[in-house]
Amino acid sequence: LIAVGGLLYLRKGLSLRRLSHRLIHESLTTPARLLARWEEKGEDEPAYFVSFSFTAQTPEGEKVMLLCTMNRKGYDALASGDVVTVRYLPDNPKQCRLEFAV
Repeated sequence: LIAVGGLLYLRKGLSLRRLSHRLIHESLTTPARLLARWEEKGEDEPAYFVSFSFTAQTPEGEKVMLLCTMNRKGYDALASGDVVTVRYLPDNPKQCRLEFAV
């Protein structure tokens, strides 16, 4: 059972590394508007969330609306209505990350 859990963890790590590589080498960037930000109480510490939307450069001009978790420093640097850059994969715009200076 531990070996299976370790294998799943390794597989997830490889998948995240592959995604990160693709976001660096195959992505497009576009402006994203922050729609909301909120904090939720956790067992040990709070969790910080933002929701954002952007229009992906696809033939359909796909509108994407997502939420993500982030650390406190990033959360404190953002306000609802801010415009930041989002980096996304053209074949799957929901695979993305926000980019902004803190």
